[in-house]
Amino acid sequence: MSANGETKDAIVFLESLAETDLSGRYRLSGISPGRYYIVAGSLDTPTYYPGVDSTREARALEIADGSSLGSVNFTVQRLRGSVPGPVLSVPLGISGKVVLEGGKRLPGFLPRLYVDTGKSTRRATKGEDGIRILGSGTYGAVAVSRDGSFLLLVDDGDYEISLITSLGDPLVGDDGYYVKSIVSGSVDLSKQKLAVRGRTAPAITITLAAGVRPTR
Repeated sequence: MSANGETKDAIVFLESLAETDLSGRYRLSGISPGRYYIVAGSLDTPTYYPGVDSTREARALEIADGSSLGSVNFTVQRLRGSVPGPVLSVPLGISGKVVLEGGKRLPGFLPRLYVDTGKSTRRATKGEDGIRILGSGTYGAVAVSRDGSFLLLVDDGDYEISLITSLGDPLVGDDGYYVKSIVSGSVDLSKQKLAVRGRTAPAITITLAAGVRPTR
């Protein structure tokens, strides 16, 4: 589920994230009051409720405090330019969570953070004043939702997992927080790449700590 109010150059953040079951059912929770789009399908060619490919035709839903909605059903469109035929490779969905050390409350800037897999070249576009345009450095990265969750869709391969800001830069102490650890099961992803082989992979946990990273 993404925030409403998207324009051509706007930054859209994820409020809640979920995977469907084998029957296509899903449940979104922990949503703040407001107006939202519901988005499904490919990250490159998303389908917006009620089954359209752009926010101009999408229907925004109003979420009130303490309310719930049911039967928000729509069909994900076939990828543009695709043709019927056998599926050769289905990306693996790896769930993840950004948490704060000690179980403390997450910082409010989470929707401006992105998880990068190191496979795409990030583009940082500059405006006429020479300053980078907000959000332009996150090409190929996945947004972190307000509750800290994210979902990576990746094929078999080796991935360098990192947390970046909306400008495409690493999170550093100047932001008030730093990345203390990135782990997937028993693998320390700050020291080695995430190796994706086959159809399963442990969830990723990114732990933030307040302050400036201690020098070694």
